Amino acid sequence: METKRTLIVPTVNLNGTSAVALIVANRAAISNLQTAMDYLTGCCPHGRDYQTMPPEAYGVARQQHVDRVLGLQQIIDELTDITLAIMGQGRKS
Repeated sequence: METKRTLIVPTVNLNGTSAVALIVANRAAISNLQTAMDYLTGCCPHGRDYQTMPPEAYGVARQQHVDRVLGLQQIIDELTDITLAIMGQGRKS
C-alpha cells in the first residue's frame, strides 16, 4: 500500500498570491479534473474489445485503466488537501 506523501502547501502572506486566488485556482483545477475523471471512467476496457488477443490482455488493460483512475484521484485528493490547508490558514488566531 502506498503511503501518503507530505504536501508542501503555500503560505498565504502579504507578498504572495492571495488566499482567494489560490483557492479559486485549485477549485477550478479540481472541478476540471473531476470532469476528466467522468470521461476516464467512461472509457473502461471491455472484455469484448480484447477477445482476439491473448487471454491476459484484458486483465492487463483493465489494471492499467485502474492505475490511471487511481493516479488521477490522487491528484484530485492532493489539490483538495492543499485547498483545505489554504482555507485553514485564515482560521488561525
